[in-house]
This record gives sequence, structure tokens and C-alpha cells, in this order.
Amino acid sequence: MWDAQTGEEFCRLKHDNWVQTAVFSPDGLRIVTASLDKTARVWDAQTGEEVCSLKHDDIVNTAVFSPDGLRIVTASWDSTARVWDAQTGEEVCKIQHTAMLRAAVFSSDGLRIVTASLDKTARVWDAQTGGEINRPQHDDKVNTAVFSPDGLRIVTASWDKTAKVWDALNGEEVCTIQHDYWVNTAVFSPDGLRIVTAADGAATVWDAKSGEEICKEHCDYPVAQCFAFSPDGLEVVSTSPYTAFADVWDAQTGEEVCRLRHDDWVKTAVFSPDGLRIVTASSDSTARVWDAQTGEEFCRLKHDDCVQTAVFSPDGLRIVTASADKTARVWDAQTGEEFCRLKHDDSVEAAFFSPDGLRIVTASLDSTARVWDAQTALLLVTTCSRVNSRTLNWFEKIETRVKFAQTSCPRCLGKGVVDEEDIERFGMQGQWQSGRCQRCAKVRVPPLAQMVFETNLTSDDSRDDGLIVAGLDSGQVCLLQYQQVDPSLLGS
Repeated sequence: MWDAQTGEEFCRLKHDNWVQTAVFSPDGLRIVTASLDKTARVWDAQTGEEVCSLKHDDIVNTAVFSPDGLRIVTASWDSTARVWDAQTGEEVCKIQHTAMLRAAVFSSDGLRIVTASLDKTARVWDAQTGGEINRPQHDDKVNTAVFSPDGLRIVTASWDKTAKVWDALNGEEVCTIQHDYWVNTAVFSPDGLRIVTAADGAATVWDAKSGEEICKEHCDYPVAQCFAFSPDGLEVVSTSPYTAFADVWDAQTGEEVCRLRHDDWVKTAVFSPDGLRIVTASSDSTARVWDAQTGEEFCRLKHDDCVQTAVFSPDGLRIVTASADKTARVWDAQTGEEFCRLKHDDSVEAAFFSPDGLRIVTASLDSTARVWDAQTALLLVTTCSRVNSRTLNWFEKIETRVKFAQTSCPRCLGKGVVDEEDIERFGMQGQWQSGRCQRCAKVRVPPLAQMVFETNLTSDDSRDDGLIVAGLDSGQVCLLQYQQVDPSLLGS
């Protein structure tokens, strides 16, 4: 964690493997992290002292606080979500699915939880008892599930080419939003009257009650990568993979308000708290601040490598950027003047302000999350993890035995992620982050940094044309085809 003014590091929060997410509690006094080490951990945001450890039986994908900050819900690959006491770490209840969970979130009143799972269901639960309230059913994997702002409805996005709106109390289907392609995400507008979905090469706005299409903004790729409503819900900004611009459009009419152009892929775009400005992060090594109405560029924030994310402080006066150049940087949102640099030992994947704007938390591929004092830039807390040595040894031994596969990877297919369906298609089990393969070389993508890959592969469960996803030192992720492998190569 870092000081948002000076970049002084506050502290480091230690895990035993990579950190997936790190978020502040609503009061900003604690942080919860989710890790590949099968735990989520709660930390004192001032001292970095571990408050408690929340243990699962597999990777923890997400961990979030309840609105009152008293509980935490975690979602894991072990097919469960679990609710915990945020002070003691005591398990309040366990929520069981039959396949890996994508996510779990509280309702706005904190009384219910909705989960999204690869078992083709989203489920609503009592946050106190873990009792199942209802079970919205899809015909394929559920990617996301979120409550409306008032907590009365849920919208789900699925691989069955639909987004659906449900009554959050009785589970009855309110409407179905049909697509021609899988639906990546679906979210409500701030007032809950509209929904925006990413699918079919477009970001589309729908009436949340009737499911009727209001407007559509076409993208230059099968799915929109990122979209966000303005605070008043009247505009949407969207980006698409591998396109060098973000589009701002009217959420009522679908008319383009302005186009924000970079020199390379625009990865994220978000509005300022007052909705008057937008900050974009790009592979062209810059973040840029724009007038949300005219598209005029206010200032340019320069890094030395791809900028992964850029977000405003709660008061809108500062911006923090995260970059593959191993730094996060804090900037004056009006002038673009750099306040400070927060240094890691590898690519910084994300950076966020605490709710009060006094601290910053960064997450890096150096296997740490760090908390920084936003006034002095002192490091307050750090998390640390290790890459499995057995994994590295295995890569050293097998790298010379693989060749590129003649099949499309998820990125080539437009999915942008590796999921359980791909693992099944590859004929093995593994753990990895999304990336690209060498067949995508015609598309310029910044290095993604080293991924986690662990397997118990033997000659008995491999195939003659066995496929694996492997991470290279360059940071690229390649889809590879291997010949039969001597099991002795897999020793530690």
C-alpha cells in the first residue's frame, strides 16, 4: 500500500502464492486479499498486520466486504463461496455449488449474496445462514451475476448466449436478453433502469424491465472488453480488445458522443466521479485524460511500457496508473503532473485508492500487493508470494520438447480467457491466467508477464496431440502441442 501523494510505501501483505485481488473495506481500515495459495486474508491497512486468514481448498478467485464491513464473502475454485466474520475470520456459513465459482457479491443491504458458477446456475443465498433462497438456471456456464442497486433484481450473463433479469426474491425470470454469441458481462445502470451487456461485437443497452433494446454501440471485436456508465447513467464508455480507441456514447440513443484515440490498444476507460472527464489506459505506454463531452485531450500521463489500468481518486483530483514498467504512478488529474512513483519488481497489474483517498493498494506480478501512504509515499504493507519451484523445473525440462499447436486458443476465438471448457479441450488440468498464443502474433499485445502453471501430467493422461498452455519468460502465453513425455521429467 502506498501514499497517494508521494508514493511512499506503507506496508507489504505476505501470501504464499500470487495475489488475485486486493480491496479495501468500506471504512478503509482493512484490506482483504484473495490468492492462489487457497486463502483470502484480512489485513490492518495501517500496519500491515494480518487480522485473519480465510482458508479454502483451492484457489480463491475473489473476496469482498459486505456493505457494513463486518463480513466477507469469498468465491473459490473449490466450488464454494464462504461468508466470514471480518474481525475474527470465523466461518459464518458455506455456500455449495457443483462447479467452480466465478464470483460472489453481497446485495446493497448485505442480507443476501448472489453467486455465479460454471455449474450453469446463479444462486441467491441468505448471507447469515447460507440457506439457498432461489436458483436462476441457464443452459450453459454463468459468467457474472450482480444485484440491481435496489437489490430487487439480478442480471446474469451466460455462455448460453443470453443475459437474463430475475426477481431477486423469488427467482422468477423477468426477461431474457438474447444474443448471437456468449454474453461476457452484464451490469445495471446506476439508477437500475437499464442494463448494458457485452456480446455480439457490441455493447448494448437494454430496458431492465422489458428486455427491449434501447441502443447498441458496435465494437471491432466479437466482445466489448470494458464498459462503464457515467455516474448519472446517461453515457457509456466502452473499449474493445486490440482497438486503439475508446468510444463514448449516449446511453439512450446509442449515438456516439466522441471517440478517444490512442496509438495502441486501449485497455480500460473510466469516468471521473463527477462524470466530466474520462481516463483511459493504453498499450501505447500512456494514460490520457479527456473531456467526456467533446473528446478533447486534457493531459497525457507517460509510462515506459503498457499501462494496465488508470483510475481516479474518490475526489477526482488525482489519478493512479498501473504499468508493465514495474511502477504505479500518481498524477494530478488536471495538469498531468506526476506526483510520485510506486515501484515493484515486475509488472503492476492494478492500483486503487482507498475510499478516503489516503492510501493506495497495488497488485503486481512480482507476487506482491503493497499498501502505500497517499501523502508520504511510504510503503505501509506488502504481500509476498513465490512461484512454485517444481513448476519452473518442469518448464525448463519440457520447453525443448514442445511445438506450436495448429488450433485456436481462447484469445484467437475471441473469448479472451482460459476456462474449464478449454482445460477439458486441452485434455488436462491446470491453473493459469488469461493470455495469448503465438497464433495471435499478427496482433500486437504487450507482454503479460509470467503466469502460474501447475500440473500432474503423466504419459498415462496425455494424448498424442496433447495441448497445453505455457508461459514464456518474455511474458507471452503460448498454446503448445507436446509429444509423449517421460513422467520422470515431472519430478521436483
